[in-house]
Amino acid sequence: MLDVSHNPMLVMASLAVSLMAGFTGLSLLHGASDMSLERRKLVVSLSAIVLGGGIWSMHFIAMLGMELPIDFYYDPLTTLISALVAILVVGLALLVLHFRERTWLSKAIAGALIGLGILAMHYLGMSGIRRCLPLYTVGGVTVAVLGSVALSIGAVWIAYGQRTKRNILLGTACFGLAVFAVHFVAMAGTSFVAVEGAEDLFPLIDNNLLAFIVTLGSFLICGGFLLNTATFAIAESNARQASLAPDVPVETEASVVQDENGRSGTQK
Repeated sequence: MLDVSHNPMLVMASLAVSLMAGFTGLSLLHGASDMSLERRKLVVSLSAIVLGGGIWSMHFIAMLGMELPIDFYYDPLTTLISALVAILVVGLALLVLHFRERTWLSKAIAGALIGLGILAMHYLGMSGIRRCLPLYTVGGVTVAVLGSVALSIGAVWIAYGQRTKRNILLGTACFGLAVFAVHFVAMAGTSFVAVEGAEDLFPLIDNNLLAFIVTLGSFLICGGFLLNTATFAIAESNARQASLAPDVPVETEASVVQDENGRSGTQK
């Protein structure tokens, strides 16, 4: 068995990215049910990319922070497929939430789908590791599955219990923590062994190239996060000003008129 350690800075960076992705995706969906069909399709698609991409980015930022006593690489095709799976499964969950009647059952199904999407992405991504082999325990996988589904259902229930900005913020925290916790719970039940003579004939992704790809994805998520934060803050400020504005009296019985000499007066 290989000794495993984690870089604390990259661990915290992975949490930050998952939270930013959660906020960006969930805030994009605010008010989506009142949008036209075409615009709703666009918003749901963008949110699926952000949330699924956030799951993927969080995982591989954390993997960049994983330190083993040997060099290891990633299979490009498996790594790409893991990202697509996360986006597709999250997109299916959003279709359930935004194109069907929103009941307790539909929210539970959507949350379970997101939880399974997080797990599928994690274990697919792990299967792409080369030059070492991840080994899983039944207990570790079981805890990861139950935790992922439960936390994701909780995130959906909170974010969609009431479609308020407060619920979006709480849902963001639950989503980000769900993605983060599931990864490290699953990693706690994973050990690694070196595989001798396991050189692939195909090009592999080393940590430098992976860091470039993940940084690009994280940059896009950060950009979306900043834009949505500004929109969120402006909307909140406008709502607060509207609630504090004094009521303007409306004249219902008298109207101002002018006589033939241009002088103002009132007429009952």
